[in-house]
Amino acid sequence: MSSGTPVDFLLSSGFLAFGRQAGFLEGARDCGVYPDRLYGTSSGALIGSMYCAGWSFSKILEEVTAERPMARMALSWPPWQGVFHLERLVAHLEATLPRRFDDLDVPLAVGVQRTDGSFAFIRSGPLAPAVAASCAMPSVFHPVQVEVEGQLEWCRDGGAADRLGLECWRAERGGQANAVVHLVERTAGARNAMDFRGLTVVRSPRSGANFWTLGAVEERAQQTRRATLSALSALSGSNGDQSSRNR
Repeated sequence: MSSGTPVDFLLSSGFLAFGRQAGFLEGARDCGVYPDRLYGTSSGALIGSMYCAGWSFSKILEEVTAERPMARMALSWPPWQGVFHLERLVAHLEATLPRRFDDLDVPLAVGVQRTDGSFAFIRSGPLAPAVAASCAMPSVFHPVQVEVEGQLEWCRDGGAADRLGLECWRAERGGQANAVVHLVERTAGARNAMDFRGLTVVRSPRSGANFWTLGAVEERAQQTRRATLSALSALSGSNGDQSSRNR
């Protein structure tokens, strides 16, 4: 990566991979590598939204381990559109996160699957429903209504169409930025061919979590933090003049 070029973070989807995502972000910070913009899908969108809001890593882990995932899920009707809905999660995010994307400390884009099945990044409008939509796995969750290009649309987990959104990122950023990719091993979602040429990639195992228990979240966070430190040590200080810093 060339010095002085903005660095974006791309966080892939990963089933309940909250510890993995937080560990990556903490490891990047410890290397002195900070994002100009953050692009996240599914668990990457949820943890990314907290990071971009300026939350500490201890606060992020405290938040995601406060309740088991089932506590923020409720049965949906009709069930063939998704067994559960995420209205409780939306309400919780509205109470804890900034109201709109523009209110975040670091620019954020979250990956969703649109009604026509295509992948898109949402980067403006109300934050909470967009983050929840990015987590709404098809068949498991009812889609969430969000603003896409100024129009209301029912959207789902972007990982169902593209786990990372590299093509959309390249179309938007082109040669304006480099990227550090956090790729969590696939549990579900699309099987896309990914072109990582010119990018730095940190890989993490699956979360090992389920809707009833997230398991050893802090341990997995530290595993990914160590992997990130190893992968990004050569980038330390390469973008140290950036103003955006996670507290």
